[in-house]
Amino acid sequence: MSNGTTVKSDKAKQVSCHLLVHQMPIQYREPYILTGYRKPCATFKGSVRSLTQASNETLNVWTHFLPIIYFIGRSIQSYTSNNSSCFEFYYYPFMPNYIGIICYHLASSIAHLFCSMSLKYRHICFYVDYSGVCLISCVSRHYWKKVGAVVRTLAFAINLTYHTSPGLWLFWQGQLPSRIYLIRQWSWYLMAITAYVFKIPEKFAPGKFDIVGHSHQWFHLFLSLGTVQQLNSL
Repeated sequence: MSNGTTVKSDKAKQVSCHLLVHQMPIQYREPYILTGYRKPCATFKGSVRSLTQASNETLNVWTHFLPIIYFIGRSIQSYTSNNSSCFEFYYYPFMPNYIGIICYHLASSIAHLFCSMSLKYRHICFYVDYSGVCLISCVSRHYWKKVGAVVRTLAFAINLTYHTSPGLWLFWQGQLPSRIYLIRQWSWYLMAITAYVFKIPEKFAPGKFDIVGHSHQWFHLFLSLGTVQQLNSL
């Protein structure tokens, strides 16, 4: 009997470390996410410990941290295959591409891990995260809060379009051998944008996807899958 009581009390303690939306300062609230919030002003150690706790940010961290392992492994494989040296001229353009991919995933993971330490650190974390997109995304956090998600997504789309414009032009001219990968890449990115802007699926069932399955997790997953297709096209 005492063992059962201990297990229940441990579960209660774990649940109590997370807050409901009405208990959170308005700056920390996310649309249609009702539960699973980490306590504001968390310590560095407490933030790291939250990696193994079921909060509404836990999978936001892991959905961009785990792909880092894949992309590091893939970059090593590309440089070691066919007995090629990473110092050969042919591989120079690929190096910053892999570095950029790994850095934007890492920035996102760090931002979601430490964003509850304070309001100041929250803004710093997401400034670093959004800087991987562009400056206008950072500005939208303060000055266009009502349409911030749309502005940040638009900034991401413009930036992405610019960097993939050579491939898009070749695709339009029918001269891109790997066009199937470009189609797949943009399909994943369009799914990511749709989930992020329209808050799918939590908008249709508030509170049901707080821990697993809310739009930001799908946003991360679709971005990573799109990046994989980008690499496949090279």
